[in-house]
Formats: sequence, C-alpha cells, structure tokens
Amino acid sequence: MACSLAAGELKQREKDLEALGRREVISVSVGNGLPAVVSFRADSETRAALERVVRAEAECCPFLEMKISDGDSLDLTIDGPADAAPIVEGLVDAISGSPDRAGQAGS
Repeated sequence: MACSLAAGELKQREKDLEALGRREVISVSVGNGLPAVVSFRADSETRAALERVVRAEAECCPFLEMKISDGDSLDLTIDGPADAAPIVEGLVDAISGSPDRAGQAGS
C-alpha cells in the first residue's frame, strides 16, 4: 500500500499540510493505531482547506477514509486498513509538524 504521488508532488503536499497545521490545529489524537483525529479551529476557510485535502488525498490514497465532522471544532478523522497506519502517521506528522505529536496540540 503506497501513495501514488511522485516525490516532488509529495513534498509539496507535505508543505501544504504543514501550512494548514501551523495556522489551525487545536489537537491531535492518534492513540494506539487507527483512526487518527486532528481537530482544527472551526471556520469556513479551514473547512474549505480540509475539503481540498480530503479530495486530494482521495485521488492519491484511495484506501484511506477521511471524514470531516463539524462541532466546536472541525475534526478530520483519518482511517484505513491496518497496513495504512504508516501513511496515516505521515499525514498526521505533516499536519502537526512533529513526529512526536500524539495527543499534543499544534502550534
């Protein structure tokens, strides 16, 4: 199981995710495996950005299940088969900007 993006596209996607995370992440919850949940500040601009991420990831990683839930925050739930865990971890790391992100709020 692998992402279908070329190396250059992957680096750009990671930069885009990092930029979103720096501005808007409230918290990250990974626990012991899948799913991962990243909570963002709730506003229309962030929702639109998350919708773009979900659409883009559906093209390159169709084995992932990504869902946005509305409430006091916008929660992005990322799930998939067990062998997709490293890819989910990579997405969460890119968004949070840290490989030591589990349970921590973004900056």
